[in-house]
Amino acid sequence: MGQQGCQAPCSVPGPSSPGSLPQLSSLSWLLLSVPVPQFLVPALFPAPYFRSCSRFSFPSLLLTPISAPGSHSRSQFQVPAPTPAPSSHCWFPAPSSQFNVSPSSRSQPRVHAPPYCPRSRLPPHSDTSPRQLPLPVTDGSGSDAFRIGWAGPLGAAWHWLPSRQRGLARERRRVGAEGMGIHGLAKLIADVAPSAIRENDIKSYFGRKVAIDASMSIYQFLIAVRQGAEVLQNEEGETTSHLMGMFYRTIRMVENGIKPVYVFDGKPPQLKSGELARRTERRSEAEKHLQEAQEAGEETNIEKFSKRLVKVTQQHTDECKKLLMLMGIPYVEAPGEAEASCATLVKAGKVYAAATEDMDCLTFGSPVLMRHLTASETKKLPIQEFHLNRILQDLGLTWEQFVDLCILLGCDYCESIRGIGPKRAVELIKQHKTIEEIIQHIDTKKYPLPENWLHKEAQKLFLEPDVVNPDDVELKWTEPNEEELVQFMCGEKQFNEERIRNGVKRLSKSRQGSTQGRLDDFFKVTGSITSAKRKEPESKGSAKKKAKTNSATAKFKKGK
Repeated sequence: MGQQGCQAPCSVPGPSSPGSLPQLSSLSWLLLSVPVPQFLVPALFPAPYFRSCSRFSFPSLLLTPISAPGSHSRSQFQVPAPTPAPSSHCWFPAPSSQFNVSPSSRSQPRVHAPPYCPRSRLPPHSDTSPRQLPLPVTDGSGSDAFRIGWAGPLGAAWHWLPSRQRGLARERRRVGAEGMGIHGLAKLIADVAPSAIRENDIKSYFGRKVAIDASMSIYQFLIAVRQGAEVLQNEEGETTSHLMGMFYRTIRMVENGIKPVYVFDGKPPQLKSGELARRTERRSEAEKHLQEAQEAGEETNIEKFSKRLVKVTQQHTDECKKLLMLMGIPYVEAPGEAEASCATLVKAGKVYAAATEDMDCLTFGSPVLMRHLTASETKKLPIQEFHLNRILQDLGLTWEQFVDLCILLGCDYCESIRGIGPKRAVELIKQHKTIEEIIQHIDTKKYPLPENWLHKEAQKLFLEPDVVNPDDVELKWTEPNEEELVQFMCGEKQFNEERIRNGVKRLSKSRQGSTQGRLDDFFKVTGSITSAKRKEPESKGSAKKKAKTNSATAKFKKGK
């Protein structure tokens, strides 16, 4: 890893701003004006991470990645020989011995990022305040995170030290890492029930049937499939990003042996009207910011605010249904929320898992939730599997108590109690078992209840949702209709015909290969095992013939 400089000055508070500093030990304050060897830093500040912002040539050890940190496989780092830090002001990892980071080593987070400059190369979602800059780390689960540090004087220079006053705050780096639907649920599970999360490559789902939240997928395609800041459009100005995303991502799944089933939203529940109104308000606000960005010519903000205006329309939905039908991919129309019907299909054994970014699919009772299945291949995100039974086991909760926990965290159907964070919510549920008991015991002056709180209605919606009847769902994957696909995608939507035909060929070829079952299906125990039966003594003559006849008759009747 090369040492890169940056033009931005090191923006840290000077000695004139002592109020911003953390509480340091007496010994540390005695060392404000004396150079301190870097190997003494861990002893003076016993924290797992340290990054220095050098104002002079300062001996520094840099962690060199042996394998790419974003590969989500085993990532290794080594420490080279001591080298002087560059004269420019950038951030560097602290010294450490060689170590590995793998999905199993969740208990020992490690620094893994290359140098960052305070302003010009800050990671996304960081606080650009000079008093709070992030230290990128990994917790071994394949998800990047930030630990926030504070500026402090050390050895006549200012350095960033991990916060001892406020604790080590964490913020997920990837967009959507906190999950949608239930606020902070993904992070809570990663913190308190990490064994409930598995990370797999898409190839490991060969032969699996998966119910996919169609509306969530369409939304992702409208966000991701773009040309600059604009969605893809044909000559008539019709949006086509959703069709391109649905076509190629579905082919990718089928090529990896997955049998997708798309589930479309029905009528949203009345309880969601408040959340829908808030989304409309946020889009209106984004529209104003977009106009300002366009007038100022700020390309980054133009792209950011244009994505916030995305809304899945009925036309998007109808066009995707037509595309799936022509591709031979089954879809289901849910009477209510799609993720609730996805959960029902999993519980009924129709599919292996529900695939969505909406964490409330677990609240609806889906035994297995998959995230990042329809994410862009270029993001290299591993597929995350959340297992509900393991979550309940590690939390020590029943499903009904888990539903109450999710309501306390915050959902789409009612407000949450202000001041109660994830850890406090878990403590309250474990102590009082139900929201009703919690209300009876908490200090409502400290934790005021929302006005006209509809938590009981939200409970009923999660426990008794309006879902499709799984017995009425017949899933069939058929051959794609090439000519009608070409007519729709090329004749109507003006896609390139050669590319569409190549896509159809890939789809047909993959379907032939995906008819092979999973290996574990061949080892399922059947109703009876003849080899386990005790061998009867051999009969002779007519008795043997009679016994054989009776046995055949019994088998015939049983089969009937």
